[in-house]
Amino acid sequence: MSGLFGTLNISKTGLFAQQQYINVTSHNISNAKTEGYSRQNLILQTARPETVVGGAGQVGTGVSMIAIERTRNLFIDYQVRKGNSHLGNYDIRYDYLSEIEGIMNEPTDKGISELISEFFDAWQILTENPEKSDARIVTTQKAKALADELNHTYKKLNDTKNNAITEIQSNIFEVNNILDRLNSVNKEIIDVTIAGNNPNDLLDRRDLLMDELSTKFGIDTRNQILNGIKCNPEGQQNINLVRNKAEDQINKLAFVDTIKDNGNGTYDIKYYKNGDKTSEDNSVEVKNIALTAKQYEQLKQGRVIVTKEDGTIDIPTTEAEADALIFNPPSGKIGGLQGVHSDVDVYIHQIDTLAKGLAFSVNAIHTEGMDKPISFFIDSTTTNINDYDGINAGNIAVNSEIIKDPMLIATGESSTSASTDNTRALAMVELRDFAMDFAALGNYKSTSGNVDYKDFVAKHFDTTGNIPKLNKIPSGTKMEGYFRNTINLVGVQCQTAKQTVGNQKKSLAAILERRLSISG
Repeated sequence: MSGLFGTLNISKTGLFAQQQYINVTSHNISNAKTEGYSRQNLILQTARPETVVGGAGQVGTGVSMIAIERTRNLFIDYQVRKGNSHLGNYDIRYDYLSEIEGIMNEPTDKGISELISEFFDAWQILTENPEKSDARIVTTQKAKALADELNHTYKKLNDTKNNAITEIQSNIFEVNNILDRLNSVNKEIIDVTIAGNNPNDLLDRRDLLMDELSTKFGIDTRNQILNGIKCNPEGQQNINLVRNKAEDQINKLAFVDTIKDNGNGTYDIKYYKNGDKTSEDNSVEVKNIALTAKQYEQLKQGRVIVTKEDGTIDIPTTEAEADALIFNPPSGKIGGLQGVHSDVDVYIHQIDTLAKGLAFSVNAIHTEGMDKPISFFIDSTTTNINDYDGINAGNIAVNSEIIKDPMLIATGESSTSASTDNTRALAMVELRDFAMDFAALGNYKSTSGNVDYKDFVAKHFDTTGNIPKLNKIPSGTKMEGYFRNTINLVGVQCQTAKQTVGNQKKSLAAILERRLSISG
């Protein structure tokens, strides 16, 4: 187009292009504070030139608007999401480990270690005045205070464990909500792309949702045709979270509420679709799922399974299928909560072991060789006060008969010994420095699945005389030392989590700053 009309057309394309530039710039300014917004650019190129017949060459015809594109760096997005999942993991771990440290770390002078010390101090005083009731009353009170503190610590740890389970359920519900929104936005993006447009703002919304999802667990993403995206949990290609075609099958996550061991390698589970416990209509019960011992532990600790979109599952028939059913992400908030749940079980086991060691050793000296034995520590959940095998930190208690009548405390060699006989009380005092094999204590199993008292006594005591004598255990640990080791373990794990959170926050802040400098 030559002549005056060509000149006017060039001016028109220039005006339209500059007007569009102003529109894009205004859009960028308006969304300067919008979370997840990526700066947009208008892409221009010269319009197709016109060849002048008989002339010296081609004549320009103005400017063409090619597209409006986002300014986005995919590698930085990958780094942000990787950082989100690591921070989510350690941040939630630090929160819970700090709480556990507060429970275990004895901020007052009446923690478990101090109460163990006071318990044996009371026995020491009792050796000096075994015939006096006031010394016996003090010993009983110190024993009760120690048992009560073990009960309290056990309850607080179980409360923390249950809180972690509840938070796992809450996060699964949130994840499925994110996935619903992610799939909805992804469909809109594909539809807009098919229509020949660039869905920039929709792409920003999708990226923001994936950023949010990455705080829950690590994700892998790959671009697909028509601006679609493939998304799956990190390292788990078999789990598809986003639909790109109508025929695509996607997965959801469900929260496992209960697991029943059938005793034959199969388990009955009850789970809630999408982690939604607001209605029992969402609950599903599945019977006789075959799991290995390792898979059972993973499911018990993790409480999450992978389902179809409608919340149903196919019963696994192989070990590999059972592995694919269980969802245990290595990072993100869900991974952190699952790890904390497992850690709390370890701490509960350790104070259970301490309580068993205390009860078994005290009862051994208090009862073995006595013509009329009476248990000192008992399992408060059973009517048989002579059954010690089930004693743990949650149920250990002083025999109520001794609380009512402290004169029943055995301080002498036999029930007929003189009231001033302190030989058995002296043996009790020696327990303070007794190096016990706590590791082996946790391995002794009776037919009921609990630690066996008789096996414990056989390993740790010589019972050939009236009063048991302590066997030397080269690899043993004193009671107070064992509990301090537990506290130290919690402290180290908490400090590690704290340092990792601090480092990860700095690293993530730097990456986000780079993203903002490019896309903001």
